[in-house]
Amino acid sequence: DPGDVWSILALAEVERRQGHYDEAEKLLGRNPNDHGPTIAARAEIVLQKKGADEALAVMDAAPDPWDHAFDAARGRIALSRRDGKAAVAYLTEADRAEPGRRGIVSDLGKAYLAAGDPARAKPLLDRAGRIDALNDLLLKSEGKFDRPEPDRWRALATACEEAGRFHEAKAWLNLLLKLDPLDSEIQGRLYRVDHRIESERIVD
Repeated sequence: DPGDVWSILALAEVERRQGHYDEAEKLLGRNPNDHGPTIAARAEIVLQKKGADEALAVMDAAPDPWDHAFDAARGRIALSRRDGKAAVAYLTEADRAEPGRRGIVSDLGKAYLAAGDPARAKPLLDRAGRIDALNDLLLKSEGKFDRPEPDRWRALATACEEAGRFHEAKAWLNLLLKLDPLDSEIQGRLYRVDHRIESERIVD
């Protein structure tokens, strides 16, 4: 939907990751100027093009400078300034708001390293690697969902679970269960995934 703010943000993120900053900024220009996540996306681009001070100025000029949509960007700025403690604080909030987002997970791991806590950094950096593996599997599977492929679905369910994307894992497991409702292994995995989803809901 060319008029949907979230679709525009997703497209702009793709352009930004590819280094197409001007194209990303043009896309973001179609969104409302006071939309927090859009301002955050602009700040991320400015951070890469011009630096931390200019990115902070973009967020400070927002209607709500402390909008939680800015946590990831503020965390990356703190990380660029080797302020590990502040980076951990911001990126922890960002990860809570968008669990499983690869860039945030990876940056939070780096923030713990900068804060002198390698023990907490390692599982996050490992998880970022598992998210990379999931993304690679999804790319290889693109255009191959027109017919049931239990082995592929099983691999995707496993990759989603290992990456901490439990809702997505549950979706793949439910598809497998429709193919074989008596599959005890899939039933057990669904129970485990449901338990993880419920545990995260209680924590939140």
